[in-house]
Amino acid sequence: MVSQADEVFPVRLKVEPSGQACGARVTGLDLSRPIGPELAAEIRSAWLEHRVLAFPGRPANDDTLEAFSRAMGGFGEDPFFDPIEGR
Repeated sequence: MVSQADEVFPVRLKVEPSGQACGARVTGLDLSRPIGPELAAEIRSAWLEHRVLAFPGRPANDDTLEAFSRAMGGFGEDPFFDPIEGR
């Protein structure tokens, strides 16, 4: 499956099911690069199919986690967690 965050950065996602009731391991994603609509749709499709996705070996800081979350649909109010200060 080949996706593109944009026309400059081709991405080849590999989704490996965990073999358990739910979950999959996703490799081939660079969280430091933009996630365009096509790539977001591919990730979302894997998420809906497997319910839980793990992105092993992908360093992430607050900025990359925020960008990833926005690409997946943005933020909302959460009754269980306080927002990260300054975000």
